[in-house]
Amino acid sequence: MEDKKYSMKEIAQMALDVQAASNLSGCVHSFSRLLPSLREHIGGSPNEHAASILFATQIGYLTKAYSICDSSELYNYAYRWAYNQAKNEDIIPWEPPNEA
Repeated sequence: MEDKKYSMKEIAQMALDVQAASNLSGCVHSFSRLLPSLREHIGGSPNEHAASILFATQIGYLTKAYSICDSSELYNYAYRWAYNQAKNEDIIPWEPPNEA
């Protein structure tokens, strides 16, 4: 069976939707399904992408590992990216905030 290819709009919406997830298994499976598409869209490692940050933060919350995302500013920035991308067909590049 061939994996579904997700648009960046779909990836962003999934990253927003997972913020309400209460099922760790479903959260992890959703993340693993979208990773190939995310890699394809960004042309590299998804480790520090907004969608990854949002999934990792929710996984951290569900496992009581709250420090998985140690910067609420980074989380808020990632959330705003996902919110804006979910509303647009055109790909909005992810640029993490400048660290002070």
